[in-house]
Amino acid sequence: MQRNRIKVPVWDRAKNEMELFRLLPSTTAEANLSVTTHIVLRDVEFVDGKPVIALFNEFVRIVEGIVMAVEAEAHRLGL
Repeated sequence: MQRNRIKVPVWDRAKNEMELFRLLPSTTAEANLSVTTHIVLRDVEFVDGKPVIALFNEFVRIVEGIVMAVEAEAHRLGL
């Protein structure tokens, strides 16, 4: 028996979609929704499925460390 359903939202990688709810064709509905999105990278082994903001913060930390090391070496060499 089919019925209207509110689903637990889970990203379906095979379909590249997320189903939030399902209504029968004869259903009339009114809703006030608020949706929060999260961006993730996929198909890259070491970052697959991790939140983008956390990854970018880690990348920034690594790059800042490299830049600081290069600046310190340049200063040491008198450049």
